[in-house]
Amino acid sequence: MSACKRTLGDENSIKFWGEVWCGDHPLKVMFPRIYALDENKWCIEAQRINIRDWKYALRRSPRGGVESSQFSDLMAVISDVALSDSGDGWKWYNYSKKWNNKEK
Repeated sequence: MSACKRTLGDENSIKFWGEVWCGDHPLKVMFPRIYALDENKWCIEAQRINIRDWKYALRRSPRGGVESSQFSDLMAVISDVALSDSGDGWKWYNYSKKWNNKEK
């Protein structure tokens, strides 16, 4: 498991689909059917977070079943995103109880 994650700031450097910034996995892993529909797989968050009409970002609209479910879930995940005026960055996480920042 990675020891660092991207932290969201002004959305200008984090890859929307390819980096871990929301949850424990990249969005392309969490929502593969919607990722497959996106016209710009290298887009940054600023190009997707506040988008009003996804029909301009996707090759076609999600069709029932898994695609519609994943699209709804993606919208729920990104609707709670809180931005800041600071730049995007990195944050270190301590996943091991044996390791901490004070040890040498």
